[in-house]
Amino acid sequence: MVQTIKTTLKKCKSSKCDPQLALLALLDTYLPSPAEIILGRKIQGTLPSRIRDTNPKSADIKQRLIDRQHTQKHYYETHTKELPVLQVNSRVTVQDTTTGRWSPAKVINHCGDPRSYIVQTDSGQILRRNRLHLRETQVPKEMTASPRSSRG
Repeated sequence: MVQTIKTTLKKCKSSKCDPQLALLALLDTYLPSPAEIILGRKIQGTLPSRIRDTNPKSADIKQRLIDRQHTQKHYYETHTKELPVLQVNSRVTVQDTTTGRWSPAKVINHCGDPRSYIVQTDSGQILRRNRLHLRETQVPKEMTASPRSSRG
């Protein structure tokens, strides 16, 4: 869609026509247009079009939208796994979203939002990150205090 709009605007610039009318004509070609859904009626464009009912079946359009949303929700839930909740003071590694590198940190608090945590890096920086950008680290087992027998 973005590429179509860019191409349309470039053509308007080269032919010196009004870009607003071109965008209106472009939006008028999609059925139903976003303006149609919001306003509840067909918008008047400059392109000739077939005559439609003055009363669009908005209930049918909304039902199709709800059905698509349920389908998207179903596919999202079947193709994603729920990550376990992190405990406060647990050691994690946090991903830098720009470089993709992982660095050690500690969970300070769980935010009220789902899958959102406040972490403190080893350098002292406090960050808010989504659970996707946090990995639990395994704490190395400390040496036990039990004496070991040595063989001579």
